[in-house]
Amino acid sequence: PQANPSQVELLKKQYRTKATDLKLEQKKAVLDKYGGEEHLDGTGGLASAARNNDDTNATTGKPSAKNLRFGASTREERYNPSGTTVGNSSHKPTRQAIPSKYEEDVYMNGHSTVW
Repeated sequence: PQANPSQVELLKKQYRTKATDLKLEQKKAVLDKYGGEEHLDGTGGLASAARNNDDTNATTGKPSAKNLRFGASTREERYNPSGTTVGNSSHKPTRQAIPSKYEEDVYMNGHSTVW
């Protein structure tokens, strides 16, 4: 019996596509049943099964909260060997403050420090 390499390659390709489709269906089923799409980071894993996989807000064009959480930015910055930005020295990079769920600098019973 002789092997048919072209048929084997075709079957292998079909197998891979069916396997990836099946995995994607399973991931979507898990997300539909249990939720949690807001916790996906978009770098593989279950993120490929998320329905809304866009990185910007469609109405404002700004990065979504998910990208802000991971510090993603679309602005290119160049750095010199000392670690400072190269270019316009008056332009300092601005970062949006990510709100914390904990109150900061609030001390109990009128104390001014923790200890």
